[in-house]
Amino acid sequence: MKRKLNNILIVLLTGVFLFSCGKILVTLIGQYREDHAFQMLIEDLEAAYAADGNGETQAGGADQNKGSVSKEEDQSGEDIDTKENRKAKLKLRDAMQRDDETGMLVPYQSLYEKNPDLYGWITIEGTKVNYPVMYTPQDPEYYLRRAFDGTETESGTPFLDSACSEEGNLYVIYGHRMKNRTMFGSLPFYEKKKYWEEHPYIYFDTLYEQGTYEVVAAFYSKIYEDGEKGFRYYNYKDLSDEEVFAAFREGVEESAMYETDEVLEYGDQVLLLSTCSYHTEEGRFVVVAKKLY
Repeated sequence: MKRKLNNILIVLLTGVFLFSCGKILVTLIGQYREDHAFQMLIEDLEAAYAADGNGETQAGGADQNKGSVSKEEDQSGEDIDTKENRKAKLKLRDAMQRDDETGMLVPYQSLYEKNPDLYGWITIEGTKVNYPVMYTPQDPEYYLRRAFDGTETESGTPFLDSACSEEGNLYVIYGHRMKNRTMFGSLPFYEKKKYWEEHPYIYFDTLYEQGTYEVVAAFYSKIYEDGEKGFRYYNYKDLSDEEVFAAFREGVEESAMYETDEVLEYGDQVLLLSTCSYHTEEGRFVVVAKKLY
């Protein structure tokens, strides 16, 4: 009887093991397909960008990098301002041509034709953040669990808060914190000041305008309950009012984990990236940047 029970237990444990392996395999295959699909989009965009290239340097490109030198390259023995070091990390980007009829940046046209929910593209050099940004005001979280083509996926696609607009001087973009560091999985690394120094710039282009942003602050937050004190960054959708902007800036400065050389000023175009965090229930990690060019 005991031997029979042992055999049953072995069969059950084997079944559990195989089931777990199957789930892991399915997850890995799903992640591979998702990554491959986004990589194809990136390749399409890069091909369109290369075909569109006209050799003109976008503001914040080559001219900003001329004369920049790292501490390792400095022959004088003097410390070089860290801000100048960060400028040297700016990727050289050629200005994109615009379509004469629509005014749309040409490299994004083919992607927009594939899916008109496309609002723009976000990139952080040296990370896996290199994705389309979607916008569906009629269904704000439509891409929470959907790929660019609308198919269901665990990682989803970064999407713009439906209440934000260029006129409001604030873009709030949400993305999942994936364990393999895809989507916004690498954002929490900004908790370390060194990581900010190594990745100070975010490129966020809309369909009609290229944008280079410099990170101003990073902080942990959460979705607060009624009556609970805290900076509710997610309630801000429009910073065009000076008093509203002042309150937002105060919240950012008080929440920031470390000081940077940049501060928010009224009239700045602000980019806010938000992802989940597990430091507390309903936790969030937030990165705030201001537009330079």
